[in-house]
Amino acid sequence: MTLTDASSDPRPLRFIQFLTEKGLKADLISYPHSKEVGYEISEFFQLPEARFDFWSRIVRKFWSLSPIFTFIIPSKKVTDLIIQKRFEIDNLYRKLSEKEYDILVVQDLFLLPLAFLLKKGAKIIFDAREYYPSQNEESLFFRMFEKPERLRLCRNYLHQCDQILTVSFGLKKQYEADFDVHVEVFQSIPNFSDYQPAAVSESNFKIVHHGMANRNRQIENMIETVKRLDDRFTLDLYLKGDRFYMNELKNLIQDDPRIRILDPVPYEKIVETLNNYDIGLFYVEPTTFNLKHCLPNKLFEFIQGRLMVAIGPSPDMKKVVYGYNCGVVSDEFTVESMAKALSDINADEILKYKKNSHDAASVLCFENERKILDDLLIKWSYE
Repeated sequence: MTLTDASSDPRPLRFIQFLTEKGLKADLISYPHSKEVGYEISEFFQLPEARFDFWSRIVRKFWSLSPIFTFIIPSKKVTDLIIQKRFEIDNLYRKLSEKEYDILVVQDLFLLPLAFLLKKGAKIIFDAREYYPSQNEESLFFRMFEKPERLRLCRNYLHQCDQILTVSFGLKKQYEADFDVHVEVFQSIPNFSDYQPAAVSESNFKIVHHGMANRNRQIENMIETVKRLDDRFTLDLYLKGDRFYMNELKNLIQDDPRIRILDPVPYEKIVETLNNYDIGLFYVEPTTFNLKHCLPNKLFEFIQGRLMVAIGPSPDMKKVVYGYNCGVVSDEFTVESMAKALSDINADEILKYKKNSHDAASVLCFENERKILDDLLIKWSYE
């Protein structure tokens, strides 16, 4: 159960892969697919695609104000019904109410009320991909209205889940401290890819970044970092997302031919594409709690692509980079510090880090990380 397009979202795809490879039949609730899922789905329950006509925008705006209602009518049933209306999932319960599941994998906080309506004898895995009470904390509206509702959902439902997973140790610690629940870290790690580190040219160090063009990731800082480096360094950005922000980024690079913005590649081609580069760059300042403790897919995709990694001192990512000695970490969260960490690097050092990523790739792969899910199935089979 996910409020994303599961066909292009790596984390839901890994759960589907795991379940189907175990010989289990997997139903899926998600937004419409942009491509084939790649694994056999028993039944697909499609969430309504967002519409952008005038009345649809008005309705969406109305339901976005729904947290206000929880102050007026703080009934659990009423507020859960509001959530169903807000995300247009009220019809799903009628379609699913006769089904009996063994496991429900829930990948968004707002889907937990629906999951518990369907629970019956099922085990519920809540895959907390963010620390949801702080997901958009830069917004005043979020802090005033959304956050109290998310805290309510966490307090009402987390302790009832059979297993809670999250993506990093920073998020695990916060969930456990705030809600007195046990949380396992299940990292967003791709499948093992059998590549070798590509050779490094003395005169051309190829840097790459890929992902969403979200403003809170401040991609302009990565652009500014490379602008401060000498002509050996180039940067390719494979981006998708906010087209207005993308246009702003394109304006920033028009005077520097060393930096390009390219179309995103399909999920299944990411690691293959990365393997053509030397350095995977992800410098993100800790402007929110979730960004501070992020441990993203792209870090492990850099490693599977056999790249040297370059990051800021984000605590959870830093542990991986230092633990496997596969890259450099800036001393501070500043563009100047990130540029300094890269400026004196040479081809031999880059190749050394790439070889260390090669060694790490056989450890930091889904084939190993999935043992957490294997152990869960074994434990539940004896209950």
